[in-house]
Amino acid sequence: MKKAAAPERAFYSVLTTRGSRGAGFRLLNGPDLFRGGPPIFVPPPGRRGFRNYSEMPVFLADPRLGRIDRDFEIDTGYWFISGRMKAVVEGVDPDAFAFLQCKVQVRDGSEGPARWLCDIVRVLDAVDEESSDVEIRTADDGSKYYRFSGTIRFRSDAVGSSHVFRLEYLRSTWACDEVLRRACIEAELTGLRFKDLGGVPPQTPKAFPCWLNGNSHRKRGDIAAAIVAYGEAIRLGRRDTFYPRYFFDRAEAYFALKDVNGAIADYDEAIKFNPPNGPQRLNGSKRAMRLSWLAEAYWGRGKALLEKGDRTRAEQDFETARKLGYDILKIKLAAHRSRACIPLLRSDRSAGSIGCPAKDSQHDLRQADRPRCRLS
Repeated sequence: MKKAAAPERAFYSVLTTRGSRGAGFRLLNGPDLFRGGPPIFVPPPGRRGFRNYSEMPVFLADPRLGRIDRDFEIDTGYWFISGRMKAVVEGVDPDAFAFLQCKVQVRDGSEGPARWLCDIVRVLDAVDEESSDVEIRTADDGSKYYRFSGTIRFRSDAVGSSHVFRLEYLRSTWACDEVLRRACIEAELTGLRFKDLGGVPPQTPKAFPCWLNGNSHRKRGDIAAAIVAYGEAIRLGRRDTFYPRYFFDRAEAYFALKDVNGAIADYDEAIKFNPPNGPQRLNGSKRAMRLSWLAEAYWGRGKALLEKGDRTRAEQDFETARKLGYDILKIKLAAHRSRACIPLLRSDRSAGSIGCPAKDSQHDLRQADRPRCRLS
């Protein structure tokens, strides 16, 4: 009698549950902790895990800043977990994780329950490229990386008995199986949710609040947290009108952290999903809005290329941005982006105005394409 095939294992990504407020933890000893190195928590060169810090990280837990009572949060790409959650995940797959103990201080100066930064250190080349919705790309340095647009499936022989792992060619993405998921649910851990990687990712409007969270993080100067939030918006918002904007804002965040290659890759995506000819089919106000985004993306990529030393391509991007009206845009959006108030390009009927599209340009805008919100 023929033996029945084993059922396909389900795999999930682990995400934070949504709420009206962000996490209420703030790192207190960052300057001493990061002295001489990157200004955020990042893995050591060439591997996952944690760098050797001179002292224990100290976080302030302040309910005025946000929530402080959940077992699971995400901080600069690491899990930030309670002792309860540490015990659960260690019990399921101890070899998959590295931990960094953190001291927690409450508002009155007393010591709160310890928390741990947690990293998934197991990295597997396990994606079934033929059955997954994946685009295989090549970075500037020749390395391979993935861009997913839907279902992710894994090769059972590569996963083996692992319950959680990172993806070799997209290490910002992790996956866990039903065993770890069930253990977390039975322990009634709070703050986390699981998204089935075998299905199509959810779409908007869930992506838009993530983008707004990213803008809030950037406004406070927490660039690393902004990158995480923008990444979540990108994962959730493929069909969103603001999809090119999510890439642009993450590119700006990468550039702020001097990650020029990461910035250029996201500027490329912002331009790809908002091509110069694309806005022509939109109505006046939406067309002007999308062209303003496009102008910013070209200008931003020009800055990154210039930083990288590619002056020729940088000047080409600057010129394209000017033709799109960048000089009159002036990008005074810091207070407006958090309210999704994106100013639109203004056109000027007078020939030769600085920064206005040329008369023969395909991007020439009508007088009706004026800003919908005021700039302070």
